[in-house]
Amino acid sequence: MEFEKFVKKHTLIKKGVILQDKNTILKFVNFLKRKNFPLVFRGEKLVFAQPHQPSFDISKFQEELFFIGCKGEHFWKKRTKSLKTNITQTTIKTIFGYYTKVFSNMEKINSKDLKQHIESFYITNEESIDFFLKPNNAGVLYNAIKKLTIKEKHTIVDYYMGILHTIGRYANSDRHQISTSTTLDTANYFSNNGVVIVSWCPPMVAHIGKDNIDLIETFLKSQELPTFQNYYVYPEQKETILKYGILPHYILGVIYNTTLYVNYNFHFDSNLEEIAITGCKIDQSDFEKIISKSKYKRSFFYIDDIVFLEEDLYS
Repeated sequence: MEFEKFVKKHTLIKKGVILQDKNTILKFVNFLKRKNFPLVFRGEKLVFAQPHQPSFDISKFQEELFFIGCKGEHFWKKRTKSLKTNITQTTIKTIFGYYTKVFSNMEKINSKDLKQHIESFYITNEESIDFFLKPNNAGVLYNAIKKLTIKEKHTIVDYYMGILHTIGRYANSDRHQISTSTTLDTANYFSNNGVVIVSWCPPMVAHIGKDNIDLIETFLKSQELPTFQNYYVYPEQKETILKYGILPHYILGVIYNTTLYVNYNFHFDSNLEEIAITGCKIDQSDFEKIISKSKYKRSFFYIDDIVFLEEDLYS
């Protein structure tokens, strides 16, 4: 079902009050389409949405989601081996190790569906994948990016890590990205009758999707680096990959039991164009207090369009 049809058909609630006027939400979604800012959906099973609570509570979930957002499992731990702001030779060697694990051992994959998708992806992208199966090319890649800006380095690394992310835990159990879909039906499937988070991606939000993949690949080609045909291992899922997680500023709401609970911070009398670009305004003065009571042990933030893990400024 298209999101606009869902909005027209089902109940919308904000802060416990049923919204009679749905036009503002529909107008906002139409503006996102005109600006080519993808509306994306993330399905979460209830056991993962609120694992720190004895039972799922939509009110408590909203309070947390609309204040600190949704982050990947990477943030459930205090420290992991995942990528940091500083891209090093070790970072590149780690990526090469992941590719070797997957594409040099395809015959060992137990899941028939996963094996078929990976084999199909390899056939389509054999030359590009073989680049990562030659250890000496790690130095080639690092030398190609070491003089680039931090943002350019991360654009390249995120692109190559995104392939591994779409493969899933078999490729990398310490992933630093999260999956969303541009289709509500796909998110509903993965939620398994849980919750679906509705958000959007303006250009400043680090992501890889249909709206920007051509631009990213053009940049890689300008650096004489390999790219992939039909980037996604599971193209039918219409995936948009977000780095680290979804900031609460760009969450429109959450769907639970066919009801859309609208973000408390989405103000209907605000400039919708401004919200689309810069996000909802949120007073996060109590951020440390709130996140300490959540499932997350760490966080991330943007400075001048560059994403930082919280400890990166102190390491």
